[in-house]
Amino acid sequence: MGYRPLVTIIINNYNYEKFIGETIQSALNQTYQLIEVIVVDDGSTDRSSEVIASFKDRIMPVLKPNGGQASAMNAGFTVANGEIIMFLDSDDVLLPDTIERVVAAFQSMPNVAKVQYRLQTIDQNSKLTGEIIPAKRWAMPTGDLRQKALKSSSYISPPTSGTVFSAAALRHILPIPEKTFRISADMYLNGLSVLLGSIVSLDEVGAYYRVHGKNNIGNVRSAVDLVDMRNFLAKVDAIHIKSKEIVNQLYPELIYDPEQDHGASLTARIISLKLDSANHPYPKDNLISLCTRGFLHALTTSQPRKHVSVLTAFWHLAMLLAPKQTAKSLADNLIYAESRGLLINKLRRVIQMIG
Repeated sequence: MGYRPLVTIIINNYNYEKFIGETIQSALNQTYQLIEVIVVDDGSTDRSSEVIASFKDRIMPVLKPNGGQASAMNAGFTVANGEIIMFLDSDDVLLPDTIERVVAAFQSMPNVAKVQYRLQTIDQNSKLTGEIIPAKRWAMPTGDLRQKALKSSSYISPPTSGTVFSAAALRHILPIPEKTFRISADMYLNGLSVLLGSIVSLDEVGAYYRVHGKNNIGNVRSAVDLVDMRNFLAKVDAIHIKSKEIVNQLYPELIYDPEQDHGASLTARIISLKLDSANHPYPKDNLISLCTRGFLHALTTSQPRKHVSVLTAFWHLAMLLAPKQTAKSLADNLIYAESRGLLINKLRRVIQMIG
């Protein structure tokens, strides 16, 4: 392999005493041995600290008051020594040769900012459930995406445990805003790392993602939560602010437009404005403009299944024209997959009603 860089695996934990031991062991059992494992306990109230202490000097423990995921990541990075940094959720499990494959990927081309791979879901008893994240039908990108990122920071990427970063890139990004990113801090890292070098995607599973009812994917909902929607928009705003700062520092000849169309943020803004305009965080937003932009964005975005693009495009028109109660139902059906099968019929009824 040639030069062998130090890799730091930062495990962020909060009240996962049931899983943290398996997670730590999976980090220590890597075939690539030039690693350090930092375990940040974010003020757990269960027996997590005892499990962490049982690994003694094989790991570097960082015990801190509860502050959220971004706070734990920031604390871990502060004491990290590696040239390559992985943030591993404390309920997930690394495959034994993952870091070895990741190091090879970093060395496969110059100026790699991030390596990513797919995750396979497991249940609370570590049994495979059969789901792959991102699904195989979604192609993950490889290459220099910086020019594309100036138009849209959106690209196919896995959750936290499926991503690994160069320390050099992270020094431009961190610290993560802790109040805004108490959860979903990977959104910040994924959205910004694309501006700092190439992405290498490994089309293979590198870790197990545990679904157990206490994480975001495990939580089953059926109705849009406007507070969550606006928290998401606050995260998007924070990424835009930092993106503009990075572009001004590193690429002053380029223009970064924070109003660039991003499918998820357009959808969130439309739902927020349509369902609760009085508390919408962007007073200059216009529903006609947002829905038109969303319609065009959906039709011009590459999708593995073309009918999804068409359906999503017409969803934007329906949100513009439908009464508020119908719009609420349309929003629920788009956001939550378990009810998405009803969306086609509802769109048909809305079209008939308005036409």
